[in-house]
Amino acid sequence: MPPYDRPAWVVPLWWATDPDQRAISGCRLIERWCAEMTPPKPLKKALVPELAGWSGRLGTEAWVQSRYGPRPAELARGSGFRRIPLDEPDNWYDVSVLYADYADPLARFSAQFAAVVAPLCPEGLPDDGWVRPLKNRVPPTVRAVMAGPVDGVVGGVIDSADAADQFCAETAAQYAHYVNLARRSYLSVLLERLDKLRAADSPDELVMRVLTDTIAKYAADYGDPEQPLRKPTDDERKRVHEMLVAKIEEQPEIQRSPYFTEAYERATRTLLRWVVEDRETIDAGIILSALKWSRLDAQRKDYTIAAHENTLTTDLAAAAPEIEHSIDVRTELATAHAALLAYPEDGVAVRTASWEKSLASRLLADGNSVALVAFPTLADLVAAAWNDAIPAGGRAPAGAVERDAAAAALYVHALLCTALLLVSPTGGAATTRLARVRRNIEKNLDAHRRDNDEQQ
Repeated sequence: MPPYDRPAWVVPLWWATDPDQRAISGCRLIERWCAEMTPPKPLKKALVPELAGWSGRLGTEAWVQSRYGPRPAELARGSGFRRIPLDEPDNWYDVSVLYADYADPLARFSAQFAAVVAPLCPEGLPDDGWVRPLKNRVPPTVRAVMAGPVDGVVGGVIDSADAADQFCAETAAQYAHYVNLARRSYLSVLLERLDKLRAADSPDELVMRVLTDTIAKYAADYGDPEQPLRKPTDDERKRVHEMLVAKIEEQPEIQRSPYFTEAYERATRTLLRWVVEDRETIDAGIILSALKWSRLDAQRKDYTIAAHENTLTTDLAAAAPEIEHSIDVRTELATAHAALLAYPEDGVAVRTASWEKSLASRLLADGNSVALVAFPTLADLVAAAWNDAIPAGGRAPAGAVERDAAAAALYVHALLCTALLLVSPTGGAATTRLARVRRNIEKNLDAHRRDNDEQQ
């Protein structure tokens, strides 16, 4: 990995884009960091998740908590609220110092392996658009080994400050210890996909043959990939159910929790995975932890709903200050929905509304905006809808004007912003704002397309 200098731009409030901006969220800090990082740097789609992953992992270490402080370590971990802006500039600066010291070089190291395994991508598939992104599943595996227990020449890299310092000082020498591990990890990803194809109702024989040949070709040089986890048997499912029932009979108050159903399902999934992995200790008491996490998730969702309602009202006020905001928000949404339906998509080569406009319209329809709270971001929601709508053997939903889910998310966001602006009376300042938003839409979409071309 090429050498790079420790970030010299890490100063208090380095993330602020205007003098009054003190607050920032963990996700936004990571995005800003990756944008500022000194080249050469790994592919963005691998780098951002890796910096987030190392941030969370480092935040759990006792030596990090001691050196940088309990609160900066908690912010680094995320603690379930990584998307919420917090006005704690001193603590965010300490998080930034942690990134400069360790998270940055560690993320650079693990993220680079997405590009390293790219040449192993299967060739000869009739529709290979789904294959290229699979390389981004390799860096998390490398990170898990790096942060895991020492196993020969790998692992244990953040067991202590000394271990982390030593690793970061010799990343170029460490590369040889992880490169074949990364390649085997990629073959494991292909094998997992092959396993799913075999279980499909109508598997594509050509795709299966290409995957099989690719795995065999490279396994000879880099070693056999790990086999995917098998499916649990009926007897194992029965055993897990009986274990949970016994635990519930011991503590019947569990059933009185409003989160019992979700906790039971979580505990079942976890126990079945443990059984398949042949864990020595299988404890049905996991349902107590599942109850805790179900409750926390519900609380986060409630918080998100409240934040979403506040943001929605604020956005409407900013987009259309001339209208009377004492009217119910649902009325304004209905107005924006009608405006979007009538909005012409300039330059869109589809006879009716694009898939992206149809999705944006559904989100503005009565009550549907609440769907946003089920996803961390609008981009996650669009990605889920995109994947659900892709026809068998296709690359994109019917009627989509963008070529991937990330670009579609930008376009959907742009359409929603446009709809809110269209709520304003036309003319004057409203027209100026609409023109400005349209220019930003085009700029963001163009930037994404260029970025996407570079990362393929």
